[in-house]
Amino acid sequence: MKKNNNIINKEKEITRGIVVSHGVSMGKALVLTSDIPYVPKYSIMRSQIAHELDRLEEAIQKTKQDIRTIKKKAESEIISANLNYFDAHLLMLDDPVLQTQIKTDIHNSLLNIEAIVDNALNAIAKKMSSMDNEYFKERVADVRDIQKRVLFHLLGKKQIDIQSLAEDVIIVSHDLTVSQTANMDRRHVKGFITEVGGKTSHTAIFARALELPAIVGISDIRSEFKDGDYIIIDANHGKIIANPTVKNIKLYETAKHVYERFIKKLSFLNQLPAESTDHHKINLNANIEILDEIDSTKTHGAEGIGLFRSEFIFLESIDLPSEERQFEVYKEVLTRMNNMPVVIRTIDLGGDKLTKEHEAYQESNPFLGWRSIRYCLSKPEIFRTQLRALLRASVYGKLEIMFPMISGVDELLMVKEFVEMVKNDLRKEKIEFNNDIKMGIMIEVPSAALSADALAPHVDFFSIGTNDLIQYTLAVDRGNEKVSYLYNSLHPAVLRLIKMTISAGESHNIPVEMCGEMAGNPINSVLLIGLGLKELSMSSVFIPEVKKVIRSSSYIEAKKLADEILALGNVDKIEKHLMTFMRTHFPYLIDKIMS
Repeated sequence: MKKNNNIINKEKEITRGIVVSHGVSMGKALVLTSDIPYVPKYSIMRSQIAHELDRLEEAIQKTKQDIRTIKKKAESEIISANLNYFDAHLLMLDDPVLQTQIKTDIHNSLLNIEAIVDNALNAIAKKMSSMDNEYFKERVADVRDIQKRVLFHLLGKKQIDIQSLAEDVIIVSHDLTVSQTANMDRRHVKGFITEVGGKTSHTAIFARALELPAIVGISDIRSEFKDGDYIIIDANHGKIIANPTVKNIKLYETAKHVYERFIKKLSFLNQLPAESTDHHKINLNANIEILDEIDSTKTHGAEGIGLFRSEFIFLESIDLPSEERQFEVYKEVLTRMNNMPVVIRTIDLGGDKLTKEHEAYQESNPFLGWRSIRYCLSKPEIFRTQLRALLRASVYGKLEIMFPMISGVDELLMVKEFVEMVKNDLRKEKIEFNNDIKMGIMIEVPSAALSADALAPHVDFFSIGTNDLIQYTLAVDRGNEKVSYLYNSLHPAVLRLIKMTISAGESHNIPVEMCGEMAGNPINSVLLIGLGLKELSMSSVFIPEVKKVIRSSSYIEAKKLADEILALGNVDKIEKHLMTFMRTHFPYLIDKIMS
């Protein structure tokens, strides 16, 4: 069969999965695996030992070159890792104890060098894992990284590096870690397909932030592709086409341009306010995770940053970022936003955003455990360093600090006391900061929504984080595709908690924003306004669509819709009522979103 640019005539269409970021894109499949490669085990002759050791030396030298190349790239990146990490890997490869062990083992067992190396590094990793010392437990990942790199070279296999790509690719993976997405080559990654995840997984959030089409939750998808297969992602219609015909490629290139024209048509709204037909003003802000997104917030008409997820600074690096590193990032965000409001959330680590420390801890229920503000309070040095950096940066713009996963008043008071201690330290050191900096909390735990009236007197604002609020209210793991059908932002319990939070904010005269993914869905816009929200924060790509809906609606009509929906008792009735309203008032939008 004749091939044409890696495209074969036999095409395959896949319609499973959950669309989490719209758009059309195409490129070669890059199938990721995080596994240690299969290691064959066979006997060798004693006369072959020298040859096997020579093979090992060659593999070690290639691994060293890999590490030096990555280190050099890290040195030149704006987002730089702690370079000691790479030096530690180089030292491990030269460890005389390890080398002696390998030589002894190959002489005693007469097995191939791949099996010897695999056994030796497995033993080291197992020993480190069993130690009480936390430092050594954290080094297990380093051993596994070296193990994988050396074995790939010994087996003659190519290890995939998504930090540096030579051509456009569609990533096909079981999942993508936060650190992988933070460090990938954004020039050439054109879309994501994963086996797990949902609409609020971090792969989904990242895809929307970078305006990349993505479909997730497709079981065993990696087995259906091989590297180099040409793929089209049509995330407007929920399709993946592998090895398309030339005719289909041309059709989808046209579809891609049509979709891009639709988005471009909305650009005239960027300089206009998000104001209803009866002059009810709504502030539309952007959620960002990386500095690269700042320009997009401006081009899409954001009035500020409603959520900067600071944990990406921690996950992009091998070791914890220093106070100075964090200060420079926060200062850059504030400076580039030109005195627009910027809400920076303190680190929300744990759950699906794992550091090596979290991976070593291995909680049974990580979303309910050692994460977010709980992690910060148990790690005072890490928390103090971030707060110092934030307060120091506060003089460069309109910074507001937000604390995630607050569960009640006692926890909030502990956080505020900690902030005052850090402020006092800065005063003693005569370091300037904004003493009147606004501080708020995420409402994302049901206990916080239920006690919002008690929390409100202690903060300057609320921000409703619907991603977690929904999963905690409905007891649904938002990253589990088996129960994803239960995860629904329009569940009456969720809507009532949202309304309760808004009412508490109004009673205490503090603003209430929504920064979860629910805010970025234009289908919800009229309902959210009617519930009383005056600020919405979302991936910036959604701002023009949401703004168009707001500017075409009346506040009186929105309030009536919200009252009608709050009176309904089940999801099915709520969805039907909302969709009927939206189809009547915004048929063009429904056709585009539901197509």
